[in-house]
Amino acid sequence: MSIALIHTEPHTEPAPADPVTRAVREANRTVLLRAREVALLAPEQAVVLFGLPRPFVEWLASADLAELDPLLEAPVVMFSCRVPASALANLKNSSRHGRLHAALATVTAGSRRGN
Repeated sequence: MSIALIHTEPHTEPAPADPVTRAVREANRTVLLRAREVALLAPEQAVVLFGLPRPFVEWLASADLAELDPLLEAPVVMFSCRVPASALANLKNSSRHGRLHAALATVTAGSRRGN
């Protein structure tokens, strides 16, 4: 009679993500799932409201949740800040929001440069 020894690693749970990674994944999950809802209801609005390319919106509307998993778990924020010009103009005219206007102006200028 022979006895085979099998070496197994002790079962360990995956390490919990740090708070920053959890926040990033939660942001991606929230935006992608809301974008998917809009893509299912009104694809053209999803393109405009979420700033997504039409082919991605079409894929998003047809994808099941398992197909979304790699995107939902992405370790970096997948969406950039966009500020409508009208909102920026309203802030410019308000003395209370001078610092905010300046900060948002750098966001919109950066997005125009492709940053």
